[in-house]
Amino acid sequence: MSAGCDHNAVRRYGLKLLPKEEARRVEQHIAVCPHCAAYLMTIGSCDHLSSPREESDVHAREAVRTLITSPEADWPRLVAVRRDSLATIAGVEAIIEACEVELDRDLNRAERISAILVDSADRLAPTLSARTLQALSWTRRATALHRVGRLLEAMTAVDRAETYAAMIPGAEYERALIGFTAADILSEKGDTDEALRRIRAAAATFLRYKDFRRHRSAREIEAAVLFARGEYVSARTLFWDLFETADANDVMVRARLAANIGHCLTAGGDHIRALEYLTEAERRFKELGIKPYSARIAWGKARVLLATGERDEAIAALSEVWTQFEILGALAEWVRVGIELVEWLLPTAAYANVRSICTAVYERAIEAGMKLQALEAISYLREAALNETLTIDRAQYVRRFIENLPALPKAEFLPPA
Repeated sequence: MSAGCDHNAVRRYGLKLLPKEEARRVEQHIAVCPHCAAYLMTIGSCDHLSSPREESDVHAREAVRTLITSPEADWPRLVAVRRDSLATIAGVEAIIEACEVELDRDLNRAERISAILVDSADRLAPTLSARTLQALSWTRRATALHRVGRLLEAMTAVDRAETYAAMIPGAEYERALIGFTAADILSEKGDTDEALRRIRAAAATFLRYKDFRRHRSAREIEAAVLFARGEYVSARTLFWDLFETADANDVMVRARLAANIGHCLTAGGDHIRALEYLTEAERRFKELGIKPYSARIAWGKARVLLATGERDEAIAALSEVWTQFEILGALAEWVRVGIELVEWLLPTAAYANVRSICTAVYERAIEAGMKLQALEAISYLREAALNETLTIDRAQYVRRFIENLPALPKAEFLPPA
C-alpha cells in the first residue's frame, strides 16, 4: 500500500458514504492505484456495485420502497416476508436513506423505521462494509431516539454503534459520526463538558477528511451546546459566523441558523431583532414542510410575546407549541414547554390546569429518561401544585434549575424556602 492510500476512505467510497468532492478524489485515486482497486474488490464493500448483485440490489431497494409506502400496520408482516431483501447492503442503505428523510418530517415514523433499520443491519454477514453500515445504522437509531426524547435508549444505541466501530480498522471517521450524535444527546442530558469534548473532536476529524459539510454541522452543534450552558454570546457569535458563510442556496441550513440566532437574541433580551430572525426562519421551515423546527421557532416567538407584555397571546401560542411537541413525540421538549407553561399560567385563574400539567410533565420526564436532578425538581413542582403551594417564584426556580443543569451537571436540587 502506498503512502497516498486511505483504505478507510476507499471502504466508505464503496458504500457511497463519502461527500461528493471526497468521493471524486477517492475515485480518481482508485483509477491509478491497483492496491486500492484490489482492496475495494476484496473487502466486500463493492457488493452492491458488481453486476451479479445488481438484480438483487434492485429487489432490495424495491422491498424498502414497498415497505415505506405501505400503511404502518402492514410493516411487521412486510418485514417478516422480505427480511432477506432488507438484510442486505443495498437494503440497509435504502432504509438509512428513508430514515434520514423522515427525521426532518415525522419523528415518530423515523423512530419506527430506525428500529427496522438496526434489525436489518444486525443480520448482515460480518464484513468490513457491513460493520460500517451497522455502526451508521445504530447512529441513526440513536438520532431518532434522541429526537423523540428517549435519551437513555439513545445513549444505549450510541454504545451499540461504538461497539461496531471498534471492529473496523482505522474507523476514525465512523467514530466522529458517532461522537457527533453522542454530543447532541449528552448536551440534552446535561453533560455539556463531555458533549463539547466529543463535538470538537468530531469537527476536527471531519476537517481532516475534508468533509466540510459535516464540519459546519459539528460547529453548529458546538454552538448549541454553548447555548445550553448559558454562554449565549459565544453561541450567537458562532451561529452568526456560520450563517454569514453558509451557502445562499442552502435554505434548510440558513433557516436553522437564523432560528438559533433568534433564540440567542431572545435569551439576551433583544426581542425586536429576535422576532425578525425567528419569523424569517419560521417562514422558511413552513415552505420546506419541516414541522419539528417550526415548533421550536414558535416556542421562541411565544417567549417574545410574553416579554413584550402580550400574556394571553403568549399563553395561547405556547399551548399550541406544547400540542405540537405532543404530536411530534418529542418528549424532552414537551416536558420543558410544559414547565414553562405552568409558570405562565400561575398568574391566571387556570390552577386546575396547572395541577394536571405538572402531573403529566412528571410522568413524561421519567419516560424521557431525564437526569435524576431534573426529576427531583419536577417532582417538587408536581407536589407543590397538588398541595396548592406552588407560586410563580417556585415555578420559575424549577424552570431555571432545569435550564441551568446542562451548565452545572452536578448541581443538587434544593427546594426553595
